[in-house]
Amino acid sequence: MDFIKKVQEIERHFPLKDYTMTSKMCLEVVEQMLRYVLQHQETRLGESTQLRIREAENFIGRGEAHLDQFSLWQLIGVFRKARFVDAWELASGRELSGIRLMNLDELPRLHKKFFHDQKSATRTEAELLLYCVHVLGETFELVRASKFPALSLLFSGGELQ
Repeated sequence: MDFIKKVQEIERHFPLKDYTMTSKMCLEVVEQMLRYVLQHQETRLGESTQLRIREAENFIGRGEAHLDQFSLWQLIGVFRKARFVDAWELASGRELSGIRLMNLDELPRLHKKFFHDQKSATRTEAELLLYCVHVLGETFELVRASKFPALSLLFSGGELQ
């Protein structure tokens, strides 16, 4: 999956001040990133993590649905139940405070707000969701923030236009 192109597309929306579309795109990419790391990065983490992911998938999907069919809320549930962040910290030898600081439980609420309730996003919500994309992408080595001007500017304390 080419997350770089997806993030570049998101960045094209910031100058347009289309914060709702930017937020929606960020939420879609977060969902895709979570699904991707749960499906493809597990081999890096060892047998016990793979087993926890399968068990969480079976529990949350009730033995009928699978990761590729899960909603954002369900993916976050697998992510937590499988203790994925703990396993990644152990495998990578890095502390993942960025992900631990993110309130993943709020993401499905925002998804509902923008996709189902058709509410508008604020600039702050769009920036925070872009930050989530950045943290997940950097943490799981899917994208590098330095390749994206808006991400680099946002996270260096600059002002997005």
